[in-house]
Amino acid sequence: MAGKNNKIILYIDDDENNLKLVKKLLENAGYNFVGASNGIEGIDIAVQTMPDLILMDMNMPGLDGYEAATRLNSMAEFSNIPIVAVTANVLNGDRERSLIAGCKGYIPKPIDIDTFIETINSYVSGRVEKVSSIDEADYLKEYNEKLVEHLERKVRKLSLKLDDALKVSQLKSEFLSTMTHELRTPLNAIINFSELLSSYDEVPSKEKYKECLDHINDNGKLLLHIVTEMLDLASLQAGKVKLDIQLTILNDVILSAQYKYLKVAEARGIKLQLKLDENISIINTDPNMLIKIIECFVDNAIKYTRQGEVIISSKKIDGSSMLIPDTVSAHLSKYNDYCLISVADTGIGIDQDSIDSLFEEFHQLDGGVAREFGGIGLGLAIVKQLVELLGAYIWVESEINKGSVFYLLINCQSER
Repeated sequence: MAGKNNKIILYIDDDENNLKLVKKLLENAGYNFVGASNGIEGIDIAVQTMPDLILMDMNMPGLDGYEAATRLNSMAEFSNIPIVAVTANVLNGDRERSLIAGCKGYIPKPIDIDTFIETINSYVSGRVEKVSSIDEADYLKEYNEKLVEHLERKVRKLSLKLDDALKVSQLKSEFLSTMTHELRTPLNAIINFSELLSSYDEVPSKEKYKECLDHINDNGKLLLHIVTEMLDLASLQAGKVKLDIQLTILNDVILSAQYKYLKVAEARGIKLQLKLDENISIINTDPNMLIKIIECFVDNAIKYTRQGEVIISSKKIDGSSMLIPDTVSAHLSKYNDYCLISVADTGIGIDQDSIDSLFEEFHQLDGGVAREFGGIGLGLAIVKQLVELLGAYIWVESEINKGSVFYLLINCQSER
């Protein structure tokens, strides 16, 4: 409602109830009320409305009242607009600190509704409070030190965010470069072998014909795998992937993963073995998500192993097992049964710095390794999100030039 005296009072406070109370009191007294819920918003509204008085809560998150008051007082157009602190007496000297920050007065909380309007009238009429000359120097020194400390914390925080942003930007650039290469390679192969078939003046021999088709087929599958990974991650990020929980024979899922990669492993001279716990029977889970996770582990294990073996294992354990790292066991019940699935290889291994960011989007091993072994670095990022959907846990143990073990821990309590 419009005020009778046309005086505008801006109240800046992050507490909605305080805003409502002060609004009611001021409007009933004929003032025009304007509210803001934080320091930044308050400064913007002050510039827009040019109020006759600004009431300021000093203990707000983000840009607090001390900083907002200092900023407003630094602007020439606010030199004649009084700022009054409205805040709780938490520490001895809060009144003096508010005045040092540029406030002309101090109203303690909780607000005394019987005297509030009379106090406001006095500040609108020009009342000004001051810090005693004896204490002023000490409070000013304390205030300046506080501002510097606060500024340092914010600069450090912004620097960390900038470093993270630059890291993400670099990872995205490397990812786009890698993805372009990974897409171009099978596309070129498909085009080249298609052109080769078309170039024959006569129908080629069965061997040549089959060789070209095999190359086209293999590269087409590789291209489909890359595109599928990109679509899978996009669907997960958009929240479009839904769980389909059903009774699942865990060891059958593992067997199907082994069967899929058996010929791939043999072609590379790698033994793909199983060590399955027969005590694990049927569990309640999403079998499609589970097989994607295991297949990604197996695919990576074979890819990064030049010679030796890859072993897929399953084991039934309880939540107190020493096989579970502390970071995971803290979230478990030691009385529950869990299924521990692992994929171990004798490959190149992973350094600790890379392990810490292994499941991040766009992350790959260093450029030389990525070029040698291929891939676009989305598989484990997809795995991480699938694991979270299943309410499961993953972790990695690895040693350079000795191999890696990827673990998946899933609840067995739904076993039938």
